[in-house]
Amino acid sequence: RQPELTDRWSRLPIALPAILAGLAGLAYGADSLVAGASRVAFALGVSTTVVGLTVVAVGTSLPELATSLVAAMRRQPDIAIGNVLGSNVFNALLVLGVAGAIHPMEFCGRTRWIDGPVMIALSVALVLMTVTGRRISRAEGFCLLATYAAYLTLLLAKPGLGN
Repeated sequence: RQPELTDRWSRLPIALPAILAGLAGLAYGADSLVAGASRVAFALGVSTTVVGLTVVAVGTSLPELATSLVAAMRRQPDIAIGNVLGSNVFNALLVLGVAGAIHPMEFCGRTRWIDGPVMIALSVALVLMTVTGRRISRAEGFCLLATYAAYLTLLLAKPGLGN
C-alpha cells in the first residue's frame, strides 16, 4: 500500500536534516580519505596515483563488490554487471567531468601510458566476453582476477613511473 501524499510530506522535516547530515558526512569522509591516502603514499614512498589506484579504489569499490556478490549468489547477473558497468560509466564520465570542470587535470606519465591503456584494454575485453558468450565464465573471471593481480604487481614494482 502506497502512503498518502500527505504522509510522505509529513516525513520531510525528519528526512531533510538526515539527508543534509549525510551529505556533510560524505564530504568530511571524502576529505579525510584524500588526506589519509596522501599521508599513506608519503609514508610508503609511493605516488598518490598508486595509492589512488589501490587503497582508495578498493575502499570505494567494496560496496559494489558486496552488491555484485549478493546479486551473483541470487542468480541475478544483470544487477551485478549493471552495477559494475554503471559505476564505471558514472566514474569515468560524471566524476571525472565534475572534477575536471572544477580543476583541470593532466594525464601524464604512468596514467597516460599504463593505467589508461590498461583500463581501455580491460573494457574492450569485458565487452568481448559479454558479446561472445553472453556471460563471464569462471575461467574468464579467474583471468580478470589474474590480470588485476598482475596490474597490482606492476604498480607496486614500478611505483614512481611518471608520477
